[in-house]
Amino acid sequence: MTLRAGFGAADISPELGTEKLAWSEPIRVEKIVEPIGAHALVLDDGRARLGFVSVDLASVPDQVVSLCRAMTSDLVPAEGLLVAATHNHAAPGFHWYTPASEVKIYEPAFVAGCIRNALAQAVAALEPAQVGVGSGVEGRVSFIRRCIMLDGTVKTQPRPGDPNIRCEESVIDPEVGVVGVKVSGQWRGAIVNFALHPTQFGGDSTVRPGYPGELAKALRDKFGPQFRTVFLNGAAGDVHAQDRLNPYVGEDATKIGQCLAQTVSAVLEPLAVTGDLKLGAQIRTLVVPWRDPDAPPIGPPGQFYHPPGIRRQMEEHLRQARANSPGLDYPVQRLTIGDQVAMIAAPGELFSELGLRIKLASSFPRTYVIAYANGSAGYIPTLAAHRRGGYECSLGVNRLAPQAGDMIVEAAIGLLRHTPEA
Repeated sequence: MTLRAGFGAADISPELGTEKLAWSEPIRVEKIVEPIGAHALVLDDGRARLGFVSVDLASVPDQVVSLCRAMTSDLVPAEGLLVAATHNHAAPGFHWYTPASEVKIYEPAFVAGCIRNALAQAVAALEPAQVGVGSGVEGRVSFIRRCIMLDGTVKTQPRPGDPNIRCEESVIDPEVGVVGVKVSGQWRGAIVNFALHPTQFGGDSTVRPGYPGELAKALRDKFGPQFRTVFLNGAAGDVHAQDRLNPYVGEDATKIGQCLAQTVSAVLEPLAVTGDLKLGAQIRTLVVPWRDPDAPPIGPPGQFYHPPGIRRQMEEHLRQARANSPGLDYPVQRLTIGDQVAMIAAPGELFSELGLRIKLASSFPRTYVIAYANGSAGYIPTLAAHRRGGYECSLGVNRLAPQAGDMIVEAAIGLLRHTPEA
């Protein structure tokens, strides 16, 4: 059985005047420094087909994912399609509230149409290929952004080097997961999975793809202009590029991209490949309870960076959701490439510990956790983090019940106990 692979891409850059929504306040776009895109890889083993799509956005709301699945059913089966955001903050957002009348709307249908175009290119480009799976370790660029302070409270993003910091709350996942694709003996592209917030340039009025774009450029420089990168972010809800323990280490998109490219290159160069692989896909949908906006938090009141008006809108939005349904329909997806790797894809900003728990319990040789995928769910902290408080546990940016993380981990582990499809 011969494996085939194809890559595609489409420009999803917004109009000027569209709003960026991944910051403390909306910011209107004034300049496109570098186009942002939808990046697609399609794999086909003659029996099953998988589609991996990465978009240079902060999130992919449920509406976008639903439109994508409806518009691409002739290209990739719904259960085999993964649509993920890189969580890029230097990008437009989708309004969940009514914006000012003069604001240009970033339309879900526009993005879904671009994703279809990228997938159609990838399907048209399908050709015999070989795939290799490997991992590297990258510890230079990612850091836990939540710190336990001397008074026992938790603070998100305290001042680097603050003498009141006792320690970081958790640990990063340093794994860089790589699925490399070779055609006629030449590297054609790769999936890269790594957990780190792309917050660079989020607070200015420009659009650009952030460090995932710098990673893609560095890999093209290394392997040639034909090389395509599909970047899939990991469980990065509490992971940032600024070292809170070291005031001399700041975040720099170019440096991050180049460091990751070095690690990816070191994985690819000796990587063994094969074209004899069976692909598999499965989705399990949970109903994860909404958080009760009128119940007291189980920990200290969280930090909140957004203006009071936006916070009130977030709370009211949550009340409406809770009135309409008991919880969020939450898909947990498992994609397998032979018996070498399983990928778990899930919506929202999973904390690092949740991703590590999934990996540690997996029966597969390699397991990659992909967050910000197949929908939007806000921050998903651990139960222990909820008890300590902090920004990510604040009502509004956190919409699901405190037990949500444990429910998602349990569902993912259940999927990983199944062997790849025969």
